[in-house]
Amino acid sequence: MEGKVAKQKGDMSEEEKKIKEKEVVEVTEQLDQFIKDNNIVEKSLRGIKEESKKIEVARTGINKDIEGYKTIIEEIDLHIELASKDLDSRYKEREELLVETDLLKMELRRIKEKLDGQVDTVYALQNRKTQLMLSTEEREREVKVHKDVLIAEARRIEDEIHKIKKEYSERLSNIKNLKVK
Repeated sequence: MEGKVAKQKGDMSEEEKKIKEKEVVEVTEQLDQFIKDNNIVEKSLRGIKEESKKIEVARTGINKDIEGYKTIIEEIDLHIELASKDLDSRYKEREELLVETDLLKMELRRIKEKLDGQVDTVYALQNRKTQLMLSTEEREREVKVHKDVLIAEARRIEDEIHKIKKEYSERLSNIKNLKVK
């Protein structure tokens, strides 16, 4: 009989108190871990966005270089054309113009190879940017899902706390009723 009255008063045995305290500690630890995980994901997302901005700046610089090289190539092509026309009219200067033309062609080849290398770099950077964007989108979706899980978990915890408070209140009411009787 005393055990029933004690239970109605809200008194719990030591074992019950330990179980309830253990549940509260576990739920609190889960919430702390969820918060830590969320902070790590947000930090990673900021890093990816910063790296994406750096890649965009580098790509812009390379595009400017490419335009400069295209201008140089056009100038060299024009110079080669003028040298070829001049070759027909000047037999004596033929050897000098052939050497100059060969040098210009070598320079053109070198610049074209350099340009091809930089074009490959631009494509690689564009691919990297695309990968980063996809990764960022995926991480944002993961963050959203994780946030939704955290919100649901917080609601569940609040519901548990409300339920425990309600039980406690009911027990106090039952104890008062028993005392009145």
